[in-house]
Order: sequence, then structure tokens, then C-alpha cells
Amino acid sequence: MTKAVGYIRVSTEEQAQHGYSLEAQAESISNYCKAMRWELIRIYRDDGYSASSLDRPALQQLIADIPLRSFDTVVSWKLDRLSRSPKDTLYLLEDVFEKNGITFVSVQEPFVNTKDPTSKMFTTILAAFAQHEREMITERMKMGKYQKARMGQFPGGHILYGYRKNPLTGEFEINEEEARIVRLIYHWYVYGDENGQPLGMEAIADKLTNMGILPPSAVRGVRVGVRGKRGQKGEYVKHWSNATVRQILTHQAYIGKNYFGRDGKNAEPDKIKDDWIVIPFPPIVDEYIYQLAQERRNRAKFWQRKHETPLLTGILHCGICGLQFRGTYDHGTTAVYSCYGRLKRYHRDGSPTCDSPRIPANWLDQQVVLKVLEALQKPEQMKEAIMAHLESWERRKQELELLVGPSVKQMKELHDEQERLNYLFRKGRISVSEYEKEASELDKKIAELREQHKHQTNELRHLQKLEKDLDFIKQALGNGYWKVEYEALQSEIKMMWDAALTIDNKTGEVVVTTPSDEKKVTIDFNNADEQVQEQEELLTLAMHGGGKIAIRQLFDKLHITVHVYHDRVEVRGLIPIGNINISSFQSLVG
Repeated sequence: MTKAVGYIRVSTEEQAQHGYSLEAQAESISNYCKAMRWELIRIYRDDGYSASSLDRPALQQLIADIPLRSFDTVVSWKLDRLSRSPKDTLYLLEDVFEKNGITFVSVQEPFVNTKDPTSKMFTTILAAFAQHEREMITERMKMGKYQKARMGQFPGGHILYGYRKNPLTGEFEINEEEARIVRLIYHWYVYGDENGQPLGMEAIADKLTNMGILPPSAVRGVRVGVRGKRGQKGEYVKHWSNATVRQILTHQAYIGKNYFGRDGKNAEPDKIKDDWIVIPFPPIVDEYIYQLAQERRNRAKFWQRKHETPLLTGILHCGICGLQFRGTYDHGTTAVYSCYGRLKRYHRDGSPTCDSPRIPANWLDQQVVLKVLEALQKPEQMKEAIMAHLESWERRKQELELLVGPSVKQMKELHDEQERLNYLFRKGRISVSEYEKEASELDKKIAELREQHKHQTNELRHLQKLEKDLDFIKQALGNGYWKVEYEALQSEIKMMWDAALTIDNKTGEVVVTTPSDEKKVTIDFNNADEQVQEQEELLTLAMHGGGKIAIRQLFDKLHITVHVYHDRVEVRGLIPIGNINISSFQSLVG
């Protein structure tokens, strides 16, 4: 007997709350399966999710359940319940369903299935029409907003901070209490605070938060957080952010030049397009202070562009608070690494800032490169470490494979419980309060399991990449392909950033040389077979582009991460590397 599952979806929160469309779809699928004498195992429900994205909890759960082989057919009310994008539709039908032996059936479109070429052709055409319909709906909504804007009416969306809408005329008026804060932000940014010191966006956000002034999201009653199954949102945010301050400092509505239909909030007046519609806004600040604010922002952006990204960006972590380190510049010239946890923006809830050291970037870059290159000169230790990693990888892979199955089974049981609860509620056997209480508990359990399952599957993907890197290094070491020549002199490391990279056509070596050509790092693949060379382009042709780029690519291949503590820096990776004592630069630590 054919074992089927159903998939139903509605796109608006209103539909999700009332559930009429969902129930109609479910009933249609159930009747269809009965007529076909198929066993309907369960129905996957996405309440209030758009078809424009595949990132829907029930759909992702359906995909995750396919390896369990508990069903062989997916039934949907219509094809557009899956997606309105031809690309996403074909991906689901061919790469997800068909490759796993799953048949797709549409109740309302009997010619849509994945069994024969003709049906596939019609399915592709129907998916294109579904996308066209979605685009037409979007266009009609857009035209409706344009019409409202032309009539001088509010086209929709959140009302800008500093303004309110007159309920009688529909026009925008200045909210003087909020406008005072807007003017204060501009004054602090351009002219400075009470001490005459101009404040940055982060400092302004901190100052407003400390003064107890609520940010626009809290004033407007907008909750921030991930939407739940029934459209529920997170909590009100009571602190200001850099992004909120930036929006106020860049939005032209504050000088009375707001346009509906423009591509960006910072578009200049001399670039106004014909289809832009002027929305009357009374100015809150004068154009002179607005232009001064933009000039300061442009100077800051130019300063940021002229500095290159530090070598360890993205792989440097704080061993004290767990956040990443960022690369920044003291007085615009000296590069330093500093923990994000030292920034006040991460502690506006009153928690203490991180006390990890600030480290000169050039010094740490050199020390880490030295440690890694020294480790690469010890092939026997590398070989032992790689074998140990392979054993650990195999154990962890087996553990995850044992964990993933039960977690999927538990989610299936909870979804079945949801179906039972929905049935009892529809039949009037439980009250609204009982339903909401039990549904909330089930939602929480499912969310926790889904998050756990997500971490497990992500770790499995990471292990798959790790396996390839381990296998590559193992082959290179085992066959004598790996050779590193390097003399650890810090003076040479400094020159290596602008080193020349060449590939010897005869030997196949990639050579990184300093301008003086006195020192070199050689990764030798002279005797490597084609399989190993094709498997890894990193240490051959892909090393073009400069010594610093090549070294970072090498770090990524060796899974290098760097962890900063009060007294040491730990360099970790697939090979044994060791620690760096930071006492030698303590006088430089801020």
C-alpha cells in the first residue's frame, strides 16, 4: 500500500490564526488519499509562511524525514503550496523527492506528478505560472501603494520616528517629543555633547539608553525576535542600536525630502527618478546640519576602506567570553585585535564588559604564522595528529548518526500529538485555554528539538568537510608529497605579506619568496598523483594572489583557530601547534 504524507501551507498570519484554508487543504488531501486507498501517515503544516522561501519549519521537517523511508508519496492541495518559484519547485521535485524515490501528487492538478516526462513538462509550466501569479500579486500591491502615495495618503509601513499620522487628514505631523530626540542625535553627532566632543553612533546609542529613552521599536510597539508557529514575536527591545541611530542620521525625511518608490534611503535629490512620489514630511532638522552629518559619515567610510582586513579575522576568538575578536585601528594607524565583548553595545543589559587584552595585530599575525610554519616542519607529529583526528572523527560521526534518528522520531511523535490536539479542538472536546496551553508546550518542545536537530546536521556537514581535509593531508604525508622549508625569522615574516608567489613548471612547487629572495616557504607536490593535485587546488594554482592570501587559505585548510586568554594565545588546528605567551607585549596591551 502507498504510504503518503500531506503538505499544506497558508501565507498570512490571519489565515494561520483562523485555519480555514489549512483545514480545507487537509480535508482535500485526506479525501484524495481515501479515494486512492493510500495510507495517509501525517500532514505537515506551515502556518503563516510565504512560498517565496524554502525556509519553512514543516517543509524542512518533511525533507529531514525522507531518509527515514516512512513514506513514498507527498500529496499537496496545489503545486504552489510547495513553492511559487520554478527554481525551488524543480529543486524539490527532482533533487529532493525524485532522487529519494518519492512521488509528488497535486490534488487540484492531476497532471502534476514526477512519474513521466510529460507530467514534468506540465509541472514546469505550472510552476512558471505560479511565479507569474505571485509577481502579479506583488505588482498589484505595489501599484496600490503608489496610488495611495499619489493621493497623499499613507502608503503603509511603520511611521518614521519623530512623526505621527493625522487620523483625519492622513498627513504626517511632527511628534515634538520624539523630534527633540532626533535633533539631539544630530547635534551630538555633528557638534558634540555637553563637553563639545562629537559622539559616534555607538556612543549616541549608549547615551540614549542610559538616559532611559525608549528606542523607536519599543515606542511603536514592535517586538523583536523570531516568529513562532502562530506568528508570535519576541520581546520589546529597550536599548538603542547603532543601526537605529544610523537610520535617523541618514533618512532624508528629516529634512522634508522623502520619496516613495526610491531604491535607497540615501539617494541624492539630483538623482530623483520619474516614478518617485514625493510624500510631504515637515522637516525636523535643517539641511545644513544634515549635510554636515553626511560629510562626517563619508569621512568615516573612506577611512574604513583604506585599511585591509587583518589576517586572523573570523578565526580569532576570545577564550574568556566566547565572542570573536575584531580587527580595528588605534588612531587610524596601528592595527589591533579587540574582543567584541569589550564593546558596550553587547552589554546594554547591564552585564560586565569583557576584560580580555587588546593585542597588536602585526605582532599576533607574526607569532601565529611562525607557530604554524614551525609545526609544518614536523611531519611525524602531523601524521600522528591526523590519524588521531580521523579516529575521533569516525567516533563522532557514529554518535551523530545515532542521535539524528531518534531526534527525528521524537519530532514526528510531537507533530502527531499536534494533529491529535488540533482534532480535539476542532471537535470541541477541549476548551480554547486548554488548547492554547498544550499547543504552546508542544511548540516549545518542537522548537527545542528542531534546534538540536539543526546543530546535529550542521555538525555532520562540518565533519564531511573535515573528512576531505584530513584525507588530503593524510595522503600528502603518507606518500611523501609534503615538504616545508622555512627559517623562523620574524623580520622575514614582516616581508612575507608582500611576497611573490611562483609555481615552478618543472617541479610543480609553489614558492613564496620575500623581495630579497633569501627565505622561502615551499609546499612541495613534486611527486603527487593527479588525484591529490585535483583534490586540492589551495597549495597549487589557487595560491596566486599574494603571500597573505595564501597563508590564510592554508590556515583554513588546516582548520586553524586562535583563542585569546589573559596570559596566552592558543593556536588550534588539525595539527599540533601550541601556545603563544603574551607577556612579551604586555606593555602594549590596552
